[in-house]
This record gives sequence, structure tokens and C-alpha cells, in this order.
Amino acid sequence: MGLLAEFASYLESRGCGVVSTDIFAGNVLPEGNGVPATAIFVSNMPGFKSYRAMGASGTPAACEQPVVEIIVRAPTFALSEAKMAQVFAVVDFEGQRIIGGTRYLHITTFGPATYEGEDEKKHKLHKVRVKCMKERSV
Repeated sequence: MGLLAEFASYLESRGCGVVSTDIFAGNVLPEGNGVPATAIFVSNMPGFKSYRAMGASGTPAACEQPVVEIIVRAPTFALSEAKMAQVFAVVDFEGQRIIGGTRYLHITTFGPATYEGEDEKKHKLHKVRVKCMKERSV
């Protein structure tokens, strides 16, 4: 399972929605064709350099530090803000968790969620960026 699918399934397991119903891995999709007005989108962002064991440059990475961006879209500001608060509450944690078969050491938000304005249908958008520290992919 890839990073975006792992994150989408993690949000589903925490009660934020249902994958492929109102949680989607990838870019923001337009409303319609099975995509509701209120939805969560998980997309890739450039990550950070991998940690190496003991700092040696020739050793395999001990863990990776990818970044994901989570965007919540809803018809009203209050609904978008409330849905983002639900997401925010489950994505900022210390300690280990297994998500989609991968061990995550911690997940940290880059600060508060931000209001990003409106889309072409005047839906409200909130965004948060999340840095992960996870076991190295093989």
C-alpha cells in the first residue's frame, strides 16, 4: 500500500469518512461523478531527507520523512472547518502506529490548518500539511 492509500485508510479507520466515498488519495477532484461536495483529499508533497543509521552516508536509510497535504472541501465554511478539525485531531501524534502495514514513528502537522478560499463552485477549502516519520520502504 502506498503512502497516500495508507493515509486515506488511516483517516477512514479514525472515523473521518470512507475511502473512495468521501476520502480520496490524490489531487482534489471536482464535485460530481461519485465525488461529493464535502470530501477529504490526501496528496503528495515534497518530503524531507531520509535519516540514516549513525549518520553514515553509505548505509541504507533508517526511516523516511514524507509529507502529505490534506485538503478538506465543503459547501460552507463551518462544515469545512469542522471536518478539518476532525482530521487535525487524528493526524498529529507521537508514538508508533502501524498504518497499512507500515510502522509510523510519528506524524506531525506543520502548524494549524489554514483556510485556502473557495473553489470554482464556491465550496470552502481548508488545508494542513503533515510530516511523517516512517519505516523505510523496501
